[in-house]
Amino acid sequence: MHKMLLLLLSVPLLLLSACSEDSVNAGAVQKEDSAESKKVEPFKVTDKNVKVLIADELKEKGTEDTEKLKKLDIFDDVDENKHNIKTVSITLNGNDNLTNNMVKKGMLKEGEKLFPKIFEDTSVGRVLITWEFPLEDAKGNSSFQKVLSIQLERKTADEINWKEFKYKNFEIVADSYYEHQAFKK
Repeated sequence: MHKMLLLLLSVPLLLLSACSEDSVNAGAVQKEDSAESKKVEPFKVTDKNVKVLIADELKEKGTEDTEKLKKLDIFDDVDENKHNIKTVSITLNGNDNLTNNMVKKGMLKEGEKLFPKIFEDTSVGRVLITWEFPLEDAKGNSSFQKVLSIQLERKTADEINWKEFKYKNFEIVADSYYEHQAFKK
C-alpha cells in the first residue's frame, strides 16, 4: 500500500519537475533572444541620425522658441596624422534659465549627452558643438551670438570615461574650448 501511494505521489512530482525544467529552459532561450535583439547597432553619423539624436536627447526648443538645431555640417576631413575622418559641426540655440551660470550648465550637459553618442561612429574624428544665445549690446539691441563652443578630437574622446565624466570638466579636457565673457562673470 505504501509503495502504491508513494508511486502515485512521485509520478505527478516527476511530471511537474520536468515541466518546470522545460519552462525554465524556454525562459532561458527567450532571454537569449531578447538579449540578442537588444544589441544596438553603434550610432552612424548621417544628417538624419544626428537630427533625430538632437531631437531625442535635447527635447526642448531653444530660447525665444527657436529650433534647437540651428546648423549641422558633416564633412570629410583629415586628422593630424593625415587619416581620413568625418568632422561633425553642430550649432545649437541655447535654452534660457534663471542665471547665466545655469544657462552655461545646461549647454555643458547637452554636450555631455551628444559627444559620446556621436563618437560611437568610428569614422568620426572630430566633433565641434557651438551654442548661440541672445546677448544684449550696450545700446539694448539683442542678437544671437556664439557663447560656448567645445571641440573634441577622436583621441581625446576615446580617453574619456563617459559613464563617469562630469560636464564641468569640458573646459579642462576639450581640444578647443570657448566661453563668452558673459559666462565668466
